[in-house]
Amino acid sequence: MANVQGCLKKITENNLADTLYKRMQTESLMKVVMTAMTSGLPIHASFLSQYSRFYQRLLETQQQLTHLQEVQESCLLSEKLKIKHLNERAEVAQALEEIEIEEENIQGYIEHNFLVTPASSKL
Repeated sequence: MANVQGCLKKITENNLADTLYKRMQTESLMKVVMTAMTSGLPIHASFLSQYSRFYQRLLETQQQLTHLQEVQESCLLSEKLKIKHLNERAEVAQALEEIEIEEENIQGYIEHNFLVTPASSKL
């Protein structure tokens, strides 16, 4: 079970890394568009309305990616907590199994050495 949670954690980490990469790309593109919008070159002035619409779409994308990142970070934290709890439960289960084995060994020793009736007493 912990192995499955580990795989889910890896998937969540990869998704988060992808989202961070997309955010960096979007931020970089926003800077380029803003530079073009604020430049005084006549070529950029003729495309100002297109730049403005494109910048608005980039801004919306950035907001969506920010929200997605928050959700993915929350999921990653959840996966880490699940793994931690599973590991704790596995340790407890292992300790209980060891105790049970020790008790069975002691019980077997007692039965073998103290509770065995001699053959002559059966007569």
